[in-house]
Amino acid sequence: MFRSACLRHLFQQLQARLKSGLKKDFPIALDQLDGMSEDEFVQHFSDLVDSQKTSLEVFWLETAKISPISYNNFTRWDIPSSLIQPLAEDLMAYSNGILDKVGSSSESSWAAIMEPLSAYERVFQMIANVIVFPRQVSSDPTTREASTKAHTVLAAFQVQVGMREDLYQAVSKFAETEEAKAL
Repeated sequence: MFRSACLRHLFQQLQARLKSGLKKDFPIALDQLDGMSEDEFVQHFSDLVDSQKTSLEVFWLETAKISPISYNNFTRWDIPSSLIQPLAEDLMAYSNGILDKVGSSSESSWAAIMEPLSAYERVFQMIANVIVFPRQVSSDPTTREASTKAHTVLAAFQVQVGMREDLYQAVSKFAETEEAKAL
């Protein structure tokens, strides 16, 4: 759901950029969009993402590259209020997938424990910042309210993550390995 909504929003932004003639220094050929319907764009990009078995992190980074906003800065000034809650839910689902895998891992290695936790923290913070930023700067009260609610939900989620016994045990077990001691 989120991917489709995000792509539809992105398509509208790109079409506006195409119509305004702002094609300079853009990382994709906007001429490819000429004559493409919104549904075709969403289907094409979704197929591309699916064919590469792309994670939420990669999808977000790739979307950021073709956003009309600076793709060196992931902060979104124009995230619609309708995308805030689905993005927060997707982020928590993505995070739970990683955390459950780490918590149930029988292997105690950097690759099995610490690397996925690092990826979780990196992605969570990057996307959570995008979600909660509008509560402080948006001129739209609906967006501010949605962002504030999402901030509350994400903060509660982080507290729950910090209290997970399985993650504590996994990290503790890794800390006792020779690999960890050699760091």
